[in-house]
Amino acid sequence: RAYSGLATVYFLQGDYAAAWRWSEAAEGFFNDLYYVFTHPLYGKNRIMLEVADGRAFNLGILGTSRSLVRKDLSAGATEFEETIKFFRAQGHRKGEAVALLLRAKVLFELGKMEEAERMAAEATQIAAAAGLGDLLWQTASIEGEVRLARGQWREAEVAFRRAQDAVEFAIGNLASGSSKLRFSIGKEKVTHRLIEFDLERRDYAALFRDMERARARAFVDMLAAVPVARGRQAQRVSAIRDLDRKILHQRLMNSAVSRDPKTPVNEAELFALRTERVAELRRHDPELADTLAIAHVELPQVQARLSSGEVLAYTLPPDDHAGTLRFLLITREGAKLLDTGATHKTISELTAKLANATKSANAKEQEAIARALGRSLKIEE
Repeated sequence: RAYSGLATVYFLQGDYAAAWRWSEAAEGFFNDLYYVFTHPLYGKNRIMLEVADGRAFNLGILGTSRSLVRKDLSAGATEFEETIKFFRAQGHRKGEAVALLLRAKVLFELGKMEEAERMAAEATQIAAAAGLGDLLWQTASIEGEVRLARGQWREAEVAFRRAQDAVEFAIGNLASGSSKLRFSIGKEKVTHRLIEFDLERRDYAALFRDMERARARAFVDMLAAVPVARGRQAQRVSAIRDLDRKILHQRLMNSAVSRDPKTPVNEAELFALRTERVAELRRHDPELADTLAIAHVELPQVQARLSSGEVLAYTLPPDDHAGTLRFLLITREGAKLLDTGATHKTISELTAKLANATKSANAKEQEAIARALGRSLKIEE
């Protein structure tokens, strides 16, 4: 478990060579374990399902890492076949979806876009049908990356918006450890992709909405394990927290290996009930409800509250390529994009110098740094 755990950590960090070494070492232990367990003289003649499940997942990491290091699809074909065969035989839908997602990643990295698209789409269908919201955003995001690489912008945006919806399905303390695994791209990258689509169309209302949804998700995630406003709407909050526990339990059940295909997959039903409970809480205490679920305002609502001549500068996340500081400048009449051309590093250095200069009595130095900061931020414009 320790070796396969290390293999998974290195894999998620993108160190595929280290992941290969540790997963191969783990497979050596699995081989020894299988030999002892099935030995005709002193073995138990059976393998615990948890062990078989762990080995199947480790084989998936091993095959994927070897293929990525060697840049050869066939290098991990045997391991992939064993992994998918096991999960399908057990009716383990999440395991099957993860295996397909791993294979889609290899295909994507090796430039086999058509096959990667098919594999990612299959994983998405399984995740959606099984109600695996914490996995769906990952399958949808890699599907979006594949479509983007093929120049299919409209289809890519559809996939990334599906990923965004799935991320919100797995917010806060509902997000199990498995939801934090990133086989494709991280949650932040989903938002970055959507921002790119919005800017391409100059759709600033959609841009503001996507950034606000990301901000709200971060807020709810941050408060997930923090006691908030004890005593306020205690009964309603308690009912929502109880649903949280039931949803998490159901999510773990759905993620586990099960020999019974009739096991109910009702996470979506429980989450729908939670949504109703949060809506009821919102009618009585909107601020408290915001700590338990995603809520955001629309651009027209913000504009309506601005007076003539007022400007709200809304910071965009740093661009992946240029890394420059950008703002959405919002007024009562409209909105426009301002790219300062200054990097976050430049602004950080100037603000640090200004902070140090304020400790001295040198007013000219302070004014010079402040003017440089103003020019970098294009405040004079």
